[in-house]
Amino acid sequence: MVTVYPDVYKQGSSLGQLEEELQDRGWDKVYWPALLGILEEPAGSAQLLPTELAVHLNGSRLEIAAVEAGGHSYMPIEAPPSACPSG
Repeated sequence: MVTVYPDVYKQGSSLGQLEEELQDRGWDKVYWPALLGILEEPAGSAQLLPTELAVHLNGSRLEIAAVEAGGHSYMPIEAPPSACPSG
């Protein structure tokens, strides 16, 4: 879990600083797209911070990443057309 507060004092921070802080805490497998979304809308409450998982096929690592959050793993794939509402 991570809590991000609004920057009411306008002190700002860089992604490099954030990455360093996360690594210092041993959080080196953070799924950055999710974290960037949390940073865009700081809620000031604890939010689940997904971690990135490597995806392999036949022994070769793929360029995509899966995500682990809340004890579940998710893999980014396109939904089949039949699963999408029409119109």
